[in-house]
Amino acid sequence: EIQAKVRARGPSPPVSPPPPLPIFELKKRKPPPIEAKTYVPLKAACPGRPTYIPPKPEPLDDCHDRAALIESMRQLDLKRDQNEESMNTVIYDCEELYARSKLSQVEEDGVPPSPFYTISSKSDSTPIFESRFECGNLRRVIQIEAFEFELIARPDINTSGHTQWFYFSMSNTRKHCYKFNLINFLKPDSTFNQGMRPLMYSRLDSREKGIGWVRGGYNICYYQNNIKRKGNAKPFYTLTFSVDIQRDMDTVYFAYCYPYSYSDLQEDLQRLMRNQYTAKFVRRRPLCQTLGGNVCDLLTITNFDATPQEIAHRRGVVLTSRVHPGETNASWMMRGFLNFITGPSKEAKELRDRLVFKVVPMLNPDGVINGNYRCSLAGVDLNRKYDAPCAVRQPTIFEVKTMVRKFKTKRPLILCIDLHGHSRKPNIFMYGCENKDQPELEYQEKVFPFLLWDNGKNFFSYEDCNFKVSRGKEACARVAYRKTLGIINSYTMEASFAGTDFGKRKGMHMMWRDYEEMGMILGKTILSFLNPSIHAKALLEVEAYERMVAERPKRERLIDSDEYDSDFSDDSSSEEDGNEPSASKDVKKKKKIKKRKKRKKKESDRKDRKSSARPRMSKADDSSGGRKTSSRRHSRSGSSIKGTKKPCRRKQGNSDIAGDKPTRQPRTRGDHKQNRASSALTSKKRLKKSKHHVALTSVPSTSSHPSKPKLNSPSSLSSPSKSQPKSDPPSEMSTRPKSNVVQEENVDRETTKKGTETKTEAIVAANHVQPHPP
Repeated sequence: EIQAKVRARGPSPPVSPPPPLPIFELKKRKPPPIEAKTYVPLKAACPGRPTYIPPKPEPLDDCHDRAALIESMRQLDLKRDQNEESMNTVIYDCEELYARSKLSQVEEDGVPPSPFYTISSKSDSTPIFESRFECGNLRRVIQIEAFEFELIARPDINTSGHTQWFYFSMSNTRKHCYKFNLINFLKPDSTFNQGMRPLMYSRLDSREKGIGWVRGGYNICYYQNNIKRKGNAKPFYTLTFSVDIQRDMDTVYFAYCYPYSYSDLQEDLQRLMRNQYTAKFVRRRPLCQTLGGNVCDLLTITNFDATPQEIAHRRGVVLTSRVHPGETNASWMMRGFLNFITGPSKEAKELRDRLVFKVVPMLNPDGVINGNYRCSLAGVDLNRKYDAPCAVRQPTIFEVKTMVRKFKTKRPLILCIDLHGHSRKPNIFMYGCENKDQPELEYQEKVFPFLLWDNGKNFFSYEDCNFKVSRGKEACARVAYRKTLGIINSYTMEASFAGTDFGKRKGMHMMWRDYEEMGMILGKTILSFLNPSIHAKALLEVEAYERMVAERPKRERLIDSDEYDSDFSDDSSSEEDGNEPSASKDVKKKKKIKKRKKRKKKESDRKDRKSSARPRMSKADDSSGGRKTSSRRHSRSGSSIKGTKKPCRRKQGNSDIAGDKPTRQPRTRGDHKQNRASSALTSKKRLKKSKHHVALTSVPSTSSHPSKPKLNSPSSLSSPSKSQPKSDPPSEMSTRPKSNVVQEENVDRETTKKGTETKTEAIVAANHVQPHPP
């Protein structure tokens, strides 16, 4: 009977994916394995997705003398520290508000809790700050003057750092100039010093004029302040800017970049699935659940109307985004790519017919919801866990790597791209992995960025791309895919928060629409990459370009450095910005050991240079019948010279060859520490053991393979009269035949009131030795 009812009812409708979990339902979920200090953002008082496009491109802040502005700001900070009459009133504290309010009351009533500061009367002009909404980030506000405030950004959850992203609102405004100082940033530099301006959103302007997010502010600078970190000598950095509020009783929002929340993503994905046209070739399923219980979505995009055999022969492409929550421009590029690949254009149809796309639009939903900049709820940088992800603490990274591995077994993967944002460099560019171990694949990894440069010349810069992999990058996505899965074209695509420094858009900010356009260009470049003729032509152009760069002088070459890489535990930097509970201590210990070794090596090299600046003589071996000389080249390589003895400590009356070091024996693997320590001691002993009488002996060279001595001070040898004292007789070495044995001569050192000559200077002055020809 049940089967008959099912048949009569007809086929069941397709099962839609579960809706996103509400942000407030943390009670019903299992607690995360780590005791996370979770901030639950409110869903109220947050502007929607940006839709406003300014009529003209917004220029960067044109500050002619930013250095003078920074110096004036530092002087103001010093005066403010000495001034005891400033207000110093806390008018907002996010942690205290969370401690006051109870989550159950918020869920039952649906009304956000009361603000930290309550207005006493209509004449009270104290602004009300708020950041307890999705993606919001503001820890505390201290009022210094009537219209000047010091702001403290909230660190990422379970860390003490990674303060870069800010997003807050200010209500109860007055038509006046407001000044904001964010005083706890950690990065030593920022695009704010290159002209970047923060984003503003006015509720009254949006309601009456339809104006959305716009760039604003002036007197913008980013500098090191006088505040030190706890338990660390490193300083904090301050971002300061001033804005003119044009309306009374307005609510104004400020953000680091165009916000794109987890709710915005869910709305975009639901729109794709509700559309009958796009639902044919887009399949959505949950990849996994995060520590906070939110769904991480996985999209599969291809033409499903084909036969299974045709689909099985298609190649694959993997795109991921938003592993760092504060890099919202990555989500805007992903949104532009999704709009393109699901659109009705001919290029999109051809890509869907030839490829299978696996897309993860947001790898860190918990960090996005809670307003983190770089980390997850576990307090770790997920882009440093691709080498060995944990299924419990990093479920999204574990599942996406498992998905890529299984996807590669079914079909060849031609591209893996991870989208990011960059906070210290302009333009859009890529980081790749060079093929050192496979010479036959030389320049193959540079073809796709080169094609992207050709298609997106207004935004993308090939000159800023870098393909070297340093130690700090071994656990990031692109390197893990290259080493563990063998994917050659594995990239990190970086988009600047500011703008470009070339082309038509030079000196202009990149808007959210520009990021979407770059995502569309990325899709078109994938189609060009599939064309064999275009690929072969681009490979030849890359080879020619790289040879041209290699032929440039060193000072004109492009500097390929990972110093500003956002996925480096630098740009961007995991160790610099905060503390990871698992690996930070070991990394710091290794850094200290390396610094200590470098410092010792520099000290020993400096002492060796001082000692080698004065020419020295070496003892000759009469029984060998050959001239005893050695060069640094032979001593470093460990090769022996015929007619030489093992080096020994200098005795009284003996000296080395002028300007050369004693011959070193081949260095073993365990002797490098002992050799470095002994080099500093021997240089000190050489200076202490100087005597008034020195004997010089040398033997003419009859060896079959003599080596020419290296002279470190040729200027002093070429002009002996300058260093020769007046009382010494002229040199007779030049008049003697080179085959004769030089007799021992005693040189008396004369001490005057002006100073005394050193032992080696007296030797050179009395015996002007010319090097024997080989």
